[in-house]
Amino acid sequence: MASTYTPISTYTFASDGTGGAQVSFTSIPSSYTDLILIAYTADTYVGNNPNQLWRVNNDAGNNYSHTRIYGDSTNFAGSARQSGVSYSYLAKPAEGSNFANGILHFVNYSNTTTYKTMIGRQSGGYTLTDMGDVSAWVHLWQSTAAINSITLFPQTNFKAGSTFTLYGVKSA
Repeated sequence: MASTYTPISTYTFASDGTGGAQVSFTSIPSSYTDLILIAYTADTYVGNNPNQLWRVNNDAGNNYSHTRIYGDSTNFAGSARQSGVSYSYLAKPAEGSNFANGILHFVNYSNTTTYKTMIGRQSGGYTLTDMGDVSAWVHLWQSTAAINSITLFPQTNFKAGSTFTLYGVKSA
């Protein structure tokens, strides 16, 4: 089955150095099968373990869970799980310097009879042992509502040059 990616919206924080506190994609049409969010991000946070998070439909309730596996080039590997939290992860870039690549696949996002599943991948950026160089995630949003908005927010601010593109996927 062939599919096509259609760009819905792109946002880039200007190179003027200001960055920003969040990105929101709103009024997402329900005419696609899936959504793909591709991010190239860095955080201005200074310290260990910066987090870049997301929510859908402005839901800040404890309706999210995620499981991740991760590893790095020095044979470090692990897994972790959280449930009943008010967010999920996009990427964990290094402390205000390196950019990380993140992809989120929102599966069957407009279905109104099932909970929403998202599959995520991240590479680059964060290299401390709690996360590794590469990660794979499975996310669950415990709601049957169709997803019509996605908000991404960093630990402190997204660094200038951080770019986010949302695509709709149509099956042929």
